[in-house]
Amino acid sequence: MGVSWAAMLFFMALPSSLLFTYTPTNLPSISFNTSEPFIQTVNQVYKMELDLYKTDGSIMFSTYEDLQTTDGQNISTLTTIPSCYLTSFKQLNETHVAIAAFTIHCIQLLNRKDGSRKTLAGICFSRGSTDGPLGVGKLKYPRSIEMDLRNPDRLLITDRYNHALRFVDLITGELGTVISSGFKYPRGLSWVGSELLVANSHYLSRVTWHVNGSVSNVLFTGSTVSGFVEDSFAKSRFNYPYELETFRSNISLVADGSNRRLRWLDFSTQLVGVVCFNGGNPCTTSSQLPGADRSLLKVGNDLYVGMYQNICKLIDFAVDPFVDKPPILCSNPTSCLPSTQPSIEILVSAGFASGVFIAILPTAIICYFYWKKKGETRPGYVHNAVCDDDGLYRDGYSLPAEQSNRKMDENAYDYVEKAL
Repeated sequence: MGVSWAAMLFFMALPSSLLFTYTPTNLPSISFNTSEPFIQTVNQVYKMELDLYKTDGSIMFSTYEDLQTTDGQNISTLTTIPSCYLTSFKQLNETHVAIAAFTIHCIQLLNRKDGSRKTLAGICFSRGSTDGPLGVGKLKYPRSIEMDLRNPDRLLITDRYNHALRFVDLITGELGTVISSGFKYPRGLSWVGSELLVANSHYLSRVTWHVNGSVSNVLFTGSTVSGFVEDSFAKSRFNYPYELETFRSNISLVADGSNRRLRWLDFSTQLVGVVCFNGGNPCTTSSQLPGADRSLLKVGNDLYVGMYQNICKLIDFAVDPFVDKPPILCSNPTSCLPSTQPSIEILVSAGFASGVFIAILPTAIICYFYWKKKGETRPGYVHNAVCDDDGLYRDGYSLPAEQSNRKMDENAYDYVEKAL
């Protein structure tokens, strides 16, 4: 379906140079010739790692309430924490796994030898922001965890609803705060050299430890406004990025969840592009995924993508445009694709800056209220009946199936649906 007559008037009223400024550029892309199903799961896949306990290439992954491992044929459940949303984990060694139990506000430690669990950080079922030893320190919806490369005895935690980066000392059990500024509902985190990239609602931020002992966190790429733009770090836009994965020494990949795309970051050129791939259902075609991609795992030249009820595998690595020539450009996806039109927020800001907004103010107001009236359609997106008919929420959930399984406190459902 096309945009409304009001939208067309709004875009026609703007100078072509203004519209061009926010249109994705034709950048080269990392390309895979094939995407195929690796394993079907029961729920959303939030995190994946190679299973250190096994030697057959098995993958450990976390879902709604299970930590599981699979060889691509069979799935074994390592532990279950009912209705907790196990949004992340980290293998500390071959036998012990730290698990983020999102909706009960704590980090659990699993012993794979005997299946026992104990609390590693936070107070389960009690949320807060307090620093302190085990039994005192509190978390509020811990989303992702990663080892602190600067201190191997510490585990870093994105404390989602405290908008903070926290740490737990694995020796003393002390829970502390690294920094609590510059975040907006932080999710995944990944080391790039000695700095830490953190996925926030619509942008990536960079945490830096300075020689004087201070810590900073600044916007790295993206914006506080959602969108889909391939361009420089300053101009690129994301829509709920979730996880990051290292692809090359100077290239990282991002699971751009609500855009249902895989994005690459080139630190040498400071550009953002799209990972291209082809394949059949349920792994889709034309480089777009059928649901929100929440997790990534690179193994050799293969890339595993965790989604709702599926782990897809991208294989037959074709061209790395940063090494091989010529580069390959992505084809233009169709079904459920976010529009290349700029969001209304970007256009309004640009209109003020260029001085043309006053002249088109009546049309802009009509457009704005038209889009606000469309319940499922957000500004900057073309309404697509295929997405609605699939019963998919914007983050990739099939609502009826997921709702029937949720038994959380009155606030948690809203938190999980809008910002997991």
